Amino acid sequence: MIIKKYREMDYNKALKLMDKIISNKINNTDNNDYLLLVEHFPVYTIGRDGDKSDILIPEKKLNELNIKYYNVDRGGKITFHGPGQLIGYPILDLNNHGRDLLLYLNTLENSLLELLNLYNIKAERIKSDPGIWLGKNKIAAIGIGAQRWITKHGFALNINTDLDYFSYINPCGFTDRGVTSIFQETGKEFTFEKVANDYIEIFKNYFN
Repeated sequence: MIIKKYREMDYNKALKLMDKIISNKINNTDNNDYLLLVEHFPVYTIGRDGDKSDILIPEKKLNELNIKYYNVDRGGKITFHGPGQLIGYPILDLNNHGRDLLLYLNTLENSLLELLNLYNIKAERIKSDPGIWLGKNKIAAIGIGAQRWITKHGFALNINTDLDYFSYINPCGFTDRGVTSIFQETGKEFTFEKVANDYIEIFKNYFN
C-alpha cells in the first residue's frame, strides 16, 4: 500500500495522477494499491448522475470566486472540494478486495464512521444516499468509479471547511438537506495532517 498526501493540489492534476496510476495497474506495471489524501483548491465536481443546473450562481460569479467545475466519471451528482477538507482517493484493485463495488462502498463508509467516532461524532450511513450523515446534514460525500475493477475517485470529508461554498450549489443534488463539518459539530479545529494520519491507520485496517 502506497499512501501519499498532497496539500493545495489542483483538481485536474489529481485526475491526471489517478489516471496514470490506474493505467499502470491495468498494464501490470504497478501492482501496488494506493491511497491519495488531498486538499484541493476550490472546485465543484459533477458526477455521472449530475447536471450543471445544480450550480446556483452564474459563470461570472464562479470566475470572481475563482471556482472551477468539472464533469467527472464517478457516481453521484455535484459536490464541493476545497480547503479544510480531507479528500481521499483510494486506487485499489478490487480483484484483491472482494470484486464487489457495493461492498467496497460500504467498507469505505464504515472506515469514515470509525474516523468520526474518534472525534465523538456519531454519524450514520443512509442506504439510499451514499455518504456519511448527521440527520439531514452530510459531513462526507462519497462518489466512486472503477475501471476493470480498479477504483477511482473516493470521498470528501469536511473538517474545517467554509460551508458557504455549498450554498452556491444543490449539494449532491439535494434542495432539502444540508452539510456540516467536524468543526461545526465539535467546535474544535483539527488540522488536515491530524485527520489524515488518523484516517491512514483506520484505512489500513480495512484495506491493507
